[in-house]
Amino acid sequence: MSDKRKASVISTTPKSLGDFPVLGWYTVFTLILSESIMLPQMANISFMVFGGYSPTVTSCGDVTFRNNTAPDHCAAVAAVVAQTNCIPELTAQFESVAMEFGRYCDGMIDVKTSISIQMFGVLLGAVTFGQLSDHFGRRKILFICSIGMFAFDLAASYASSLNAFTALMLGAMFFTGGNSTVSHVFLMEMVPKKDRVWTTMIVSYSPNYIIMSIIAYFMPNWRSLLTFITLTNLLTLLLLWAAYESPRYFVQKGALAEAKRTYEKIERLNGSASVERQLILDQLIEKEVVALEERRSGKRHYIYHLFYTWDMVTYTAAFSYSLFVTSMLVYALMFNMEKLSGSLYWNNVILGFIRYSFNLVASVVDLKLSIGRKFVHKFAVLWVAGPLLGVFVIKFWDISLPMLSNVLTLIGTAMCSQLFVVVLVANSELFPTPIRNTSSSFQQIFTRLGSVMSPHFFYFTNFWTGAPYLFMVVLMLLNGGFFWWAIPETKGTPMQDHMPPKHQRIWRHRNLETGDVGATNLVKNGTSNDGVV
Repeated sequence: MSDKRKASVISTTPKSLGDFPVLGWYTVFTLILSESIMLPQMANISFMVFGGYSPTVTSCGDVTFRNNTAPDHCAAVAAVVAQTNCIPELTAQFESVAMEFGRYCDGMIDVKTSISIQMFGVLLGAVTFGQLSDHFGRRKILFICSIGMFAFDLAASYASSLNAFTALMLGAMFFTGGNSTVSHVFLMEMVPKKDRVWTTMIVSYSPNYIIMSIIAYFMPNWRSLLTFITLTNLLTLLLLWAAYESPRYFVQKGALAEAKRTYEKIERLNGSASVERQLILDQLIEKEVVALEERRSGKRHYIYHLFYTWDMVTYTAAFSYSLFVTSMLVYALMFNMEKLSGSLYWNNVILGFIRYSFNLVASVVDLKLSIGRKFVHKFAVLWVAGPLLGVFVIKFWDISLPMLSNVLTLIGTAMCSQLFVVVLVANSELFPTPIRNTSSSFQQIFTRLGSVMSPHFFYFTNFWTGAPYLFMVVLMLLNGGFFWWAIPETKGTPMQDHMPPKHQRIWRHRNLETGDVGATNLVKNGTSNDGVV
């Protein structure tokens, strides 16, 4: 590292260990590791975009169906099957699970249910592994999740029925949920404060949509595609073996000597090690020693600590609603790609390209301009709602503009990536270290609830032509209003390492705050001394 760079590094003395990391070679390694985690994670979550793609019936016996997009197409197929007992001939752009196991027209509801069950597995994994990583470490849990994804993905690629496939993918998605929750917190804790947003946007799902679409194009069969996804976990395991545990985790656990050693190793790899930086690190560790002695009580933190103060209650509600709505809309559109005209592969490539373009622009804006998280969230909400309102108009008035409808849908869906990023970054900046990962895990519950409901969204809301898109617009506008009212600006704020002081807590019963065994058992049983949790 140059003398100029070192001077810029030490020009601003960090106030806490959260401010200590700088951009360097180990940061580059962390980003490569994050991408290796992200690809199989994203591939699993979006696999059913291809694996669940709906086939069309081209013929049945001597009857040929020419207009496969007609509203009465499925009714005509059902009538012919009932009369002749013929076996329909299916075709699709991708040899999907639905196609192999003979699900088409009304039978696609079985595939949508399979997707919902798989997404429920992601929810369970997010809840389970989020708290486990607070107790056992980010790196160890990521290692376990990658092994679980490898094993269940491989088994699912040999499934002989839709039910067997669903059960095995439920296991794979359970570990994917844990991987998704912990990997984001791991990245946030390893990169410098000023680089949180652009690193999150560069290493994201967006470029991996493009990669996934290209792979699916050359492997247009669900079994071969799932086998490839399985193998991508091997690189992840290799890089995790070479990585260090998050020093912020060691700080949280009170293992300050280990945290110091890890910071020193990272400093040497970054090329930022110097006498001045070592003195700063020693001073920050001493501050943590004093803080640790002050809070020595053996207290452990649980989900109910997310409601420790009224501000934290409001933050939790706003983040949860925002992620629920955004997730439901994104996956509803993704898992119903057959509703778009044109190529399945090109539509996904275009979606990934638009998303990544938005990410790059947002990254530059975040670095160069003093635009906060709230403005970006509001802008993204309006960008999503506008195109979807246009799609509603086209559908409701039956205007024959399929290409425009496609473009508007893809543009609106793509901007949702910014909503995920803003919420996840703001969440990391608002909640203190002892419950940061628990908070991320809790928010993922609502993200995954949205994805669980998403495959059936068009079935639930299709009261009249275009109605699903109008529902999307209304839900998104409510999302923007709630977030703007509830969340303070967090850009540039230091990450908090400790819980708020006791006088700010909501709990009137002291045992709930101090976390003794009796109170913990009462909370786990769903009651407290006065019958209310």
